Amino acid sequence: GFHELFMTRNPDQAGPLIVPNFKAGFQMVLRVLSRLLVMLFGLALGLGFCELALSVVVRSDADGNRTYRGIRLKPFALPQRRLAQLLDQLHASNASAVVYSPELGWDSRPVVAIAGADTLLTPGFRARRSPEQYALAAPNDTLRILLFGDSFTACATPETETWGHVLEDVVRKRGRAVEVLNFGLGGYGIDQAYLRWRKYGQRYHPDVVVFGFQPENVKRDLNLIRLIYTPDTGLPFSKPRFVRSGDSLELVNVPAAPPESLPAILAHIDRWPLRQYEAFYNAADYADHPWLHGKLLPFTGAVLRTRSPHMRAQERAYYDPAGSTASLALEILKQFDTEVRASGAQFMVIDLPRREDLRPLFEGKGEKVYEELRAELRKRYGLIDPRPEFAATAGEPGLKALFQTDSHYNARGNRAVAAALARVLEQRQWLPGQSLAALNTASRSSGAVNMASSPASSRGHSSIGRSQ
Repeated sequence: GFHELFMTRNPDQAGPLIVPNFKAGFQMVLRVLSRLLVMLFGLALGLGFCELALSVVVRSDADGNRTYRGIRLKPFALPQRRLAQLLDQLHASNASAVVYSPELGWDSRPVVAIAGADTLLTPGFRARRSPEQYALAAPNDTLRILLFGDSFTACATPETETWGHVLEDVVRKRGRAVEVLNFGLGGYGIDQAYLRWRKYGQRYHPDVVVFGFQPENVKRDLNLIRLIYTPDTGLPFSKPRFVRSGDSLELVNVPAAPPESLPAILAHIDRWPLRQYEAFYNAADYADHPWLHGKLLPFTGAVLRTRSPHMRAQERAYYDPAGSTASLALEILKQFDTEVRASGAQFMVIDLPRREDLRPLFEGKGEKVYEELRAELRKRYGLIDPRPEFAATAGEPGLKALFQTDSHYNARGNRAVAAALARVLEQRQWLPGQSLAALNTASRSSGAVNMASSPASSRGHSSIGRSQ
């Protein structure tokens, strides 16, 4: 036993251990301690190296928020300094692309409209001509298509390379006079795209309204302050959002909190009356603990958390048609569809998959997290799937041939989206073959976007209230 280290036998006698041997025991303890010290030194050296390496690859912003390849490390910090920087930029220039909107949260900067009864002072939209050159009513026998969505619809390319512009070229080459007005705007959720239709779109008397479905947008419908959802955003705004109120939808944060009020809201967010509606604020994520001051433990926790079965299940739950998030998005789209059809236009939804959503098609890997939601959109609205066009357009370079470095489609990717939409317009006989008047009459009598038996055709007009 251990006590034998301190005892030795009498050399002249056989028998029990009777003579203390402190020297041997002490030497043994020193050897054990020296080994432990070497191990601890090696461990400290390894941990120090890991901290040094993480200090190189982990990004920190002005507020101390740390990220690694899009993964946030705890503790989170409310983006107060980032907000102050963005507000300074907003107030220092009158040339920003977006401005505060009480109804929408943010909107594109207004343009100067030509005076006259047939024009409208409206925020800009992407189109072949400047916005003020479009009359509220399209010229006779001209097909007017309106596009709504986020930056995947607005596009991050020059105007001539957007899929709206390319679609207009394709339809014109088929012999149809057409105008495509692109009301997509960066950062928008499904809720804001719908609200923008209500504010502006129906005034332009469209024949077809296309909503660009980018799947991550279902999460944005749960967000009120953009900086809380995406701390590195360039949008210092809040937004309205829909919440369920019985069998109807109700808007909260209307008018949207002005940008100038957001510093005070963030400083006292736990006392903000609308905090319960900000789905991406969790006070526990912002709790500061001594063991989170370094980078290694928060990094390890973040990586384990993002790869855990629970986190993956939570991500899939966002896109479950029966879940609260996706069902809210479907309810907003239902109202969108109902109002578009009431205006006499057809409502179409086109899938705009992200790079990670196309990996299963091009690379045979990746997780299909929103297939059930796509199936539901296909059933309700005949969801337009551009994947065949993506595959044909990409060619041998594959997935990288379709995207810019910032994750949006490049010119080639936009051409694929336009080709998919043109294919469906032809299938639904919007291209030459019938007169525009006959097509309008047929579409209004059938009601549905794709066929009379579509579930969308039997939906009633749900009421939407507004809560201040």
